[in-house]
Amino acid sequence: MRSILEMDRGQAARAALPISRRIERAADWRPAFDKAHREFLTAQRAQYATGSVWRPDLPQTVAQKARHGGSGRTLTDSGRLARSLTATGPEHVYRTTRDSAEMGTTVPYARYVKAAGRAPVVVTAALRGAWLRIVRQHLAGGR
Repeated sequence: MRSILEMDRGQAARAALPISRRIERAADWRPAFDKAHREFLTAQRAQYATGSVWRPDLPQTVAQKARHGGSGRTLTDSGRLARSLTATGPEHVYRTTRDSAEMGTTVPYARYVKAAGRAPVVVTAALRGAWLRIVRQHLAGGR
């Protein structure tokens, strides 16, 4: 019987090199996480600038904010939560290891905002798509 594909050890090693490089890259995800973090910050800036991802405040909430000197814009009155999610700073969270990343905020009231049905971070389809491109690029060896 004749083989369809023949390969010597040198050819096999050369063929395996791109695979081993991908495995090596997959072992340390920090470069991809750094890119994903930049995308996260950009997306959060857009979300907080427009407020388009949150449902409008109820009329009584708008009235209460007006009585207390608030801007009337959803999740932006003091700017503290927005600052912690749109730029690096003391309350911004970004931690990585070789195989995990955490992004978010240490602002204490963020959990209550979320519990009230106003997720301070909305991962849109566009952001998920950007993250997927970053993963593919990372595995393919792109920078």
